[in-house]
Amino acid sequence: MSILKLIFVTPFVLGLISCSEDPSLFPFNSHDFKKTNSDIGCDSKLNGNQKDDLWAQKYKNHWMTWTGAVMFADPKETALQIDGVGRQDLEIIFGDGHSGYDLEKGELATIKFVMKSKGDCAKPFSGEHGRIVRKSYKNGQLAYRGDYNRNAKKEGPWIRYRKNGQLWYKGTYKDGLEEGPWVVYHENGTLNPKWTGTFREGKKVN
Repeated sequence: MSILKLIFVTPFVLGLISCSEDPSLFPFNSHDFKKTNSDIGCDSKLNGNQKDDLWAQKYKNHWMTWTGAVMFADPKETALQIDGVGRQDLEIIFGDGHSGYDLEKGELATIKFVMKSKGDCAKPFSGEHGRIVRKSYKNGQLAYRGDYNRNAKKEGPWIRYRKNGQLWYKGTYKDGLEEGPWVVYHENGTLNPKWTGTFREGKKVN
């Protein structure tokens, strides 16, 4: 009876551990795609065991930031081609489930993510908890740029432009809420007074 209980309970416990994963506790790795691919990917000269050891030590469950062309766009996930050759090099699931709502195929995106599985010559690397920190339209114009804190909230200066290069908004976030001076413009280029002003904890104060 105790063995049967163990068989049924263990997957349930492991499921709870997976669901309670706290990405804010994971370390950072600054290696780009080229370095990662030469270490543990298709271009690696290491044998299987050596790659597995290096993967476990320096890459698995590490925060990374890569830039590439969007291969397909979906609110929940995306794929990037980074080396400009062949298939996609990275598949990412977004942490909030909707960050990819305005991505378009062919745009350039820089995404911060937690590495979850290593790629090889047949399959891409994959990551979770994705956050877009920079995006450029297909015409090369910067769309937006900003960062997130360890709690997945927007943090610090953020700026966004329209496709024609016109400034859309500019301001600062603190733990996901507008803080300090903000400037927002209508599509016709005129100032939007409703959202322009000084904010405290996401609320306009003047």
